[in-house]
Amino acid sequence: MNHQSDVLIEKLKTSANGRRSAGDMVIDGVTIPKGLDFFIMIYLLHHDPELYPEPTRFDPERFGEEASVKRPPFSYMPFSAGSRNCVGQRYAMLEVKTVLVKLLTNYQLLPCEASNQLRLKADMTLKPVNGAVVKLVPR
Repeated sequence: MNHQSDVLIEKLKTSANGRRSAGDMVIDGVTIPKGLDFFIMIYLLHHDPELYPEPTRFDPERFGEEASVKRPPFSYMPFSAGSRNCVGQRYAMLEVKTVLVKLLTNYQLLPCEASNQLRLKADMTLKPVNGAVVKLVPR
């Protein structure tokens, strides 16, 4: 199950989170007015080559215990962090693992044609433009 968790965590590197400022604030000398909608560029954080060498390469081993302790605490936050983190994070991970176990037990997942390549759009989260297409072949 640990490797399955590492695979899911690697996939979640593509997250993005939007926020609205609750009040006027100054961050690094820049004034952020109350009510401003902004994105926390988690995608860029998760693809920082200083934190994640070869960031576009799918590499679940980078989230093993040994590798994870070498990174700063907030260098990975697909469910946000601190007081605003997702209360359903553990449930979401368990749900995805359960569905994956059921799928992978009964089906082989294969990539589709290049015309169905995954394209993402930025919204409050990253979303597939036309869905995520895979082939399911019964085992």
